[in-house]
Amino acid sequence: MKKEGEYKLLLGEEMLILLLHDKKNQLKKGTLDHSDLNYLLPATILEDLQMLGRIKIESEGKEASIRLTDKSPTNNQLLDELLSDITAMHEQGQYFNLVKYLNAVGNKKRKWQERFWGELENNGIIQNEKKKHVLLKPEVKEKLIDDISDTVGRIRDAGDHIKSLIAFHKYLPGAKVTSLISKKLKPEKSWLNELTENQVIPKTAGKNVIVPARWKKAKKIIKITSAVQGQIQYAGEQFHSQVSGAATDFQSVIGTKTQVLDGKGMMTRVKPKSWGDLQSEKTLKQGSYDGGSAIGGTPGDLILKGAKKLKEKRAEKKKQE
Repeated sequence: MKKEGEYKLLLGEEMLILLLHDKKNQLKKGTLDHSDLNYLLPATILEDLQMLGRIKIESEGKEASIRLTDKSPTNNQLLDELLSDITAMHEQGQYFNLVKYLNAVGNKKRKWQERFWGELENNGIIQNEKKKHVLLKPEVKEKLIDDISDTVGRIRDAGDHIKSLIAFHKYLPGAKVTSLISKKLKPEKSWLNELTENQVIPKTAGKNVIVPARWKKAKKIIKITSAVQGQIQYAGEQFHSQVSGAATDFQSVIGTKTQVLDGKGMMTRVKPKSWGDLQSEKTLKQGSYDGGSAIGGTPGDLILKGAKKLKEKRAEKKKQE
């Protein structure tokens, strides 16, 4: 919305500016999930529409509904897009539940973040550089923080617009009002509650849309992680079983002593001196049978032979069953 050559910021644009890291020129990290903004930004549009008298929110929580009061355009593309949705639904006589509507419009297809950043850049407030957003007018953020501080500190009432910003910060997980004001200023909890208690859209968006969406996302991640862990565990068990079987067979072959055939064709136990001895036919007595060494090859060869033997035994047992 342009007025007398100046661009009046939308609530969503102000939220993005306030959530920007001063030095890194990126949205603050931590407990704030950037995917939450897909629900938050359309919620700020509804709050703007309500302050402009275009809609009214009735009831609260899961029962909150949107009522159209004025369908005349605002001359702002982002605001008029949702106003058009609401007008069309109203004319069809359909019930407009706030929670269901925010869940419907809060998706990546509408590219809310990109569009809001684009508007800020078009109006010379932000310069977008891929994932970074350079604030060209730091005085804009300073003024917002001053207004919030004055309202929280009971110095002056900065108006409904600032109260809405405070409420969105309070009910957005990971965004703290106290991070915007001086550390010397300690707001009373009861006063903050009084400021935000009647802010239905920020409260509903945070508690009934964003938090449940986070839980849904977390459960999905846990489900996928559990499935992957199950596959890894199964593969590990299979590998352990095969290696254990091969090792058992290997130990039964060499143990501490090794079975060889003596000159009479009888099995005799001799203790090999080293792996070199095991690989040398000279150390092992060759009997009347033409088979060479009773044992030969490297430890790896022997383990593979043991694994192959175990596999054959299991296949034979399976056939018998």
